[in-house]
Amino acid sequence: MASTVVALDGTGVGRAVNELLDDRLHPTEGLVALTWTGAMRVGGTAVKPTVPKSDLLTGIQLALEQGRLSIPENALSFRF
Repeated sequence: MASTVVALDGTGVGRAVNELLDDRLHPTEGLVALTWTGAMRVGGTAVKPTVPKSDLLTGIQLALEQGRLSIPENALSFRF
């Protein structure tokens, strides 16, 4: 059976979201908090990985181009 890993932002507000989920999920459920950096390559440790921001953006761009990710038309209309 294939396992699924959920990668979340582990910086700023994302850190609080991770703590909330950590309290509710079993540790083996594949939750990984990533720290986005300006570095050129992946680093950190298995427990606290760091990933270049360019990798994040490249992955999002590819998913959009391949139709695996879409943004609803009304998602970008804000009302204050």
